[in-house]
Amino acid sequence: MKNQPANISIASLQAGFNGLKELVESITNTDELQKFILKDCNTLLKDFIKNGNLSQELILEKEASVLYKAYAINYIFPKYYKSFALLCRDIYLETCKGNILSVENNLAKEESDNYFKNSKSLLAEATTTINQHIDEEILTIKSKFKKTSKLVKTTELFRNPWPVYESQLKTILTQIKTIKSTYSHLNEAALHIAGIKDAIGAFCHKSTLFIDSAAQNVAQLSQEELISKEAILQLNNILEINAENHLSGLSERLEPIILKLTATAPPISTKLSHLQVREIDLKVSVQKWIDYKVFPELMDVLALENNIRNILRINITHIKNRLEFRADEETLSSTAILPVKKQIAEFKAEISNKIETLLKDINNELQISNLVRGKLFLDIPVNAAISQQGESLLNQFKITAKEQFSVINKSYRDALKIETDTDLTEVVDCISERMYKNNDRHYDSLFLNRSFIGDLFLVHRKEQENLAVKAMKQWESHFAKSILVYGSCLSGKSTFINYVSKLNNNKHIVSLKPNSTATIDGRKFATTYNLKEALSYIKNNNIKSTRPIVLIDDLELWHDSQQSFLNNVRALIKFIEDESDDILVIASISSLMYQYLNVRFGFKNIFSTTIDVSKASKKEIFIAIMLRHGASQRTLVDDKEEPLSENKIKKIIKKIAAKNSYNLGEILQSWTYNTYVKDTDKLYFKKEVIQSLPEFFTKYEEVILKHILLFKTTTEYIMKQLVVGKHYEDTYKSALKRLINTKVLLRTRKGSLYINPVVIFDVESIILSKNQILTK
Repeated sequence: MKNQPANISIASLQAGFNGLKELVESITNTDELQKFILKDCNTLLKDFIKNGNLSQELILEKEASVLYKAYAINYIFPKYYKSFALLCRDIYLETCKGNILSVENNLAKEESDNYFKNSKSLLAEATTTINQHIDEEILTIKSKFKKTSKLVKTTELFRNPWPVYESQLKTILTQIKTIKSTYSHLNEAALHIAGIKDAIGAFCHKSTLFIDSAAQNVAQLSQEELISKEAILQLNNILEINAENHLSGLSERLEPIILKLTATAPPISTKLSHLQVREIDLKVSVQKWIDYKVFPELMDVLALENNIRNILRINITHIKNRLEFRADEETLSSTAILPVKKQIAEFKAEISNKIETLLKDINNELQISNLVRGKLFLDIPVNAAISQQGESLLNQFKITAKEQFSVINKSYRDALKIETDTDLTEVVDCISERMYKNNDRHYDSLFLNRSFIGDLFLVHRKEQENLAVKAMKQWESHFAKSILVYGSCLSGKSTFINYVSKLNNNKHIVSLKPNSTATIDGRKFATTYNLKEALSYIKNNNIKSTRPIVLIDDLELWHDSQQSFLNNVRALIKFIEDESDDILVIASISSLMYQYLNVRFGFKNIFSTTIDVSKASKKEIFIAIMLRHGASQRTLVDDKEEPLSENKIKKIIKKIAAKNSYNLGEILQSWTYNTYVKDTDKLYFKKEVIQSLPEFFTKYEEVILKHILLFKTTTEYIMKQLVVGKHYEDTYKSALKRLINTKVLLRTRKGSLYINPVVIFDVESIILSKNQILTK
């Protein structure tokens, strides 16, 4: 201990502050200021902590020669160092916030320069003031404790505050590190968000380019006295501008950027010396905001674009026909284009207004600056971002659900008088529990991933397969045959038709999907949403000796803004009536759409064979589950870790099957809901059965869900077209948002809405129980 007193030096502490003052005066910009705090101030504080720990030992050992210095370092000086540490932390925090604001152009250079000057001045003043206090305190201690014995008695009577000060100083240093780390992530996030803005801006620019070109060319034509064929061809070229501007392309561009965003908890302010932290998952928040705010608006823009294309296409065809009809004339009066000019001008104004408003909202709301300034960051409704670690969100929601939901649409709630607190909480709990099971992901994928449904996992459905094989054999004997497979959601229609189509070893199978490609006798052709066009191509390019099978999976997908679903159905009916002796059509459709088409067309009488795959047998269900479970190489045990016997497993499967109406897909999903993995070789079965989706839907929500059950998907724009006028804004808009926010509805990459697969069976059951089937 004899060497230790030499290590305690008040002069060295003062020299440290003098050195800091010289360094502060040499700082010329904010970056240097931050480095100064991270390095030099950090070193000074760590040195003081070492001195403080040494002084504590000296006081305990009553080292008389240095007791005054040790007392000062432990009892008096820490409050000054703590104040200095807090000053460094707060300045560093504000400079980090300033960097974010500068990156997003929310901080003027003059403001930034002023803050830098003030911070530099404060630090310089602090170093001088603390040195003065050190001199004064040393003199006070020496005058107060003239005898060392009195000082020793004081240290014995009063507890040494150093351990508390040491902890506080270390905490402040850790906070500075945290600020550095989190704001480094936020700076990266700001750059990623700038990339998101650029992508959306480029998308909007393409739309603007198209509408401006269309309006400009039409305006030029209207000013001419006569319209020539060449001018019409030029107008026709406009249709190709931005023709491939789809939301799927934007989604693909945004997805890798959004994936780079992470959860973070940046400090944003201080209150009574405490650091205020704001926790947020940037990836979830940004994705939900884009799904909820951006995509619906862009879908409206694309729909308006399509309207302009249709107007141009129709009028161009009309003018061409008139010119061809008058073979002796090469021109036409420009008055023919005047109505088009007016319509396009109206659409241009609407599109421009939508794009301008959207870009303004994106610029104002999609900013990290709002987060660090404590403002509202990406305002989305309650429940819009349920995360895998969503327990805290759910608990918060249980407390404030009624108040939060009223924000969405108070008049909507008052008008319908819905008691939503309990139902909404149950819905969120139900969907969250079904969707997010990280630990069981590998096991669950055996049951839920469609790519696993191959020959190894396929369960033969003998009764239904026999019907299909019988029909195909009769068709091979040149009987006119066609097969319709229908069933409820998740019942395995797609798997079934793809499997049975190969049972007769026919190598000539044409698989038709809308907006895709297909092959007939080695020739590839592109499909649109026009089924009549695709079937005509098959008919005209078929070598009669091949006798192909045409697969149409999910018939209800064949429709868009130009081609109605019912027209496609009529085309299919005519094709079957004319060609079914040479071409076998195997189509699949949902049970709801099947009932609807029976009312409209007597659909079941069109097909020679109809096969219902809604229900599977108990044996098929048992085999399907055990096949997948066997592939996991795990032992199924109860809560006491006792292996379950085959009979016990059969009873469990029978109970799940009955609860889910023997729907094979839903049973497989339900199995995963009721099992969980703890270790590598055991699978536990839950005693409590997972709750069902409560019937919380309003009559407006039921209409939306019924529409999606019939046609698989929808969009906000389609709903606006179906529900004309103010009625959509007053009722259906809020209903649609609530379904999205509770994750009953999810969004595809292309921006369409579809029913969440984990609740689609429950939704269909609820709708059917209320006889909610369209019959008109």
